[in-house]
Amino acid sequence: MQDFDLIETPESVELQRRLAGIGSRFIAGLLDNLLIALMYLILFVMFIAAGIDVVDNFSISSAVEMWLRAIIILIAFSIYWGYFVLFEMWTNGQSPGKKYMKIRVVQEEGGGITFNSIAIRNLLRAVDAIGGYAVAGIVMFVTKKVQ
Repeated sequence: MQDFDLIETPESVELQRRLAGIGSRFIAGLLDNLLIALMYLILFVMFIAAGIDVVDNFSISSAVEMWLRAIIILIAFSIYWGYFVLFEMWTNGQSPGKKYMKIRVVQEEGGGITFNSIAIRNLLRAVDAIGGYAVAGIVMFVTKKVQ
């Protein structure tokens, strides 16, 4: 693993930056996923308190229940996708887990990340998650910059 990355500016000045390792990325991801799980738990308790049965073996008996389940799925997706997108946009590439580990997402050239790159990166998170993040882990081990 390469600990540092050299970036050459148009003025031929070399800048050095520290790369985040697998361990710090793992801990940041674990912390973020624990926060997301806490949000899901709060959402679940709110639905139960409102009298909405969210674990009824999906025996949909009415159109209202069908719409409620669709709304629940949409909210769950919005929490997961929105968590990373909003935090990374508002805090310059850092989710709470990344902030705790003092790492951030940047462009390959070292510049700040844009909304489009954040959105695409987080939509592709589903591919990374295949096999319990095995795909992401394998790719990180075989790439030069542990990406």
